[in-house]
Amino acid sequence: MKKGNAETGIYLVLLVLGSAAILSIFALAFDASRLYLISKQVQTSADAAAMATARLLVMNPTLDIPTAQQQGFEILKQNLALSKIEPAEIDALAQDGSDTITISPLKDQVEVYVNIRTPTILIRMLPGVAHWVQVGRRATVKNLTLEVVLVLDGSSSMLDIISSPPPECALTANKLCAAKVAARRFVDMLLPLDRLAVVSFASDYVSENGTPNADYLDDARVEYPCRTYTYNNPSGGPPPAPPASCPAYPFVTAGAYGSSAREDVKTAISSYYTWGNTNTGAGLNRAGAVFSAAPPAANTVRIVLLLTDGNPYLDPHNSGSPVYWTNGSLAYVSDTPIPNRAHQISPSLCPQASMLQSASISCSDTNPIYNGCFTTTSGAPSAIGEARRRLAALDAIMEADALRDMGVVIYTIGVGSPDTATQFTPFQDGVNWLGPPHVPTLSFEAPRHADLIKQLLLIRLANEQPLMSTPPSNLTPPSPVPSLSYYWDFPCVPRGADIANRPQGQFVIASNGTQLVRAFESIALRIRTRFGD
Repeated sequence: MKKGNAETGIYLVLLVLGSAAILSIFALAFDASRLYLISKQVQTSADAAAMATARLLVMNPTLDIPTAQQQGFEILKQNLALSKIEPAEIDALAQDGSDTITISPLKDQVEVYVNIRTPTILIRMLPGVAHWVQVGRRATVKNLTLEVVLVLDGSSSMLDIISSPPPECALTANKLCAAKVAARRFVDMLLPLDRLAVVSFASDYVSENGTPNADYLDDARVEYPCRTYTYNNPSGGPPPAPPASCPAYPFVTAGAYGSSAREDVKTAISSYYTWGNTNTGAGLNRAGAVFSAAPPAANTVRIVLLLTDGNPYLDPHNSGSPVYWTNGSLAYVSDTPIPNRAHQISPSLCPQASMLQSASISCSDTNPIYNGCFTTTSGAPSAIGEARRRLAALDAIMEADALRDMGVVIYTIGVGSPDTATQFTPFQDGVNWLGPPHVPTLSFEAPRHADLIKQLLLIRLANEQPLMSTPPSNLTPPSPVPSLSYYWDFPCVPRGADIANRPQGQFVIASNGTQLVRAFESIALRIRTRFGD
């Protein structure tokens, strides 16, 4: 062979080998890119199926695990089909989804594992290369564990009639019955891993010997699981028995839908009864004592759900209130803390005491509440009732802020009509007399709107920042509107802007029984449709 021909042959061989190498690299790059895209599509499908299955468990508390697996599996198959996965490979997955979707017994974790075959396209032409590649992807979603304290208003005004009551309240049709139905519905919507306690609040609950309790904390009590009082309500149904032993921080795990533990919580809700006025601060304080002082465990959220039908108001004879009546004169709980009470407020402790103002027809809105703007039923000047109302509101705010220090998210529900009057003060109106059935008859009572929901207070208790900086449109703002936000800040307590980075909840108003049930349901869905890490 001539030298030139030999070199040409070598060049051709090298050219062929080089071309083959280039084609191999191209084939490898093409198939690798394709497999990467398919892998991402499978992962996305698995993620979506895991989240959807976890959401199904929340949306339908009665859903059993096999049914949830099947429904989640159908969602997975649809997503895989949209990702152009071979139908034969989708069909090859377990038909009932049990091998693909795993749900923990407590429904707190959903795991999806997808393992499918996908063909190689170009690289399969190379010798020794498989025609199929396995693609396996896993997705895990954890439902958060909730520690929930229901804080339910037990004041006597909860016996007022409510419009559009739930069917279960056809005979009584009062706010108390509707609240119990709504709270029981909330309990039904929780997952088996969630933990519950029930607190009621009023004022001066009658003790076992038939006399009013005078202590601040006795204005609220734990109804379940570890009741803090002896039940004595002949007109009500019997409450569930407390557990054999009560831990320092008493919660009960909900258990499966229809479990005895869950039913006991609902029975406790059904059995609580009304007494006295509205010591909201005591209710929040009692709720705080249920939570552990230690930070919450991982993937655990602490919740307080507060229900009330009016603004805080305390009988002046209640010596556990921030302001109380002694020998015909106004006395303030100021320098001497109430035993076992974590928080208090009084004019002497408030550097902005002059801002505790109120307006009436005959009183300037800059007149301090101590100077007799308001009149009693006999017409005598008095600001005592309004002082009690406002200091009780500030006390509730302090208790709510203390809960937030423990990482608690607070949701507030007001059942009744909103108070749209403001008097350009965050305390809103406390002036007008109420019509039946709550016309004050005692000479020491001051005019008040006890049955109207004080929106600004409940928004502040929940720390719902959007409504704190831009209050509801049904409230009359100052004119001209200040350029700065948070112009409804309460005096003597942290400003709205100062708690913007603290746990934020939500305020919901319910004007009738149907709306009240929906309010509890909407909050249950809101707090339950959050996933852990």
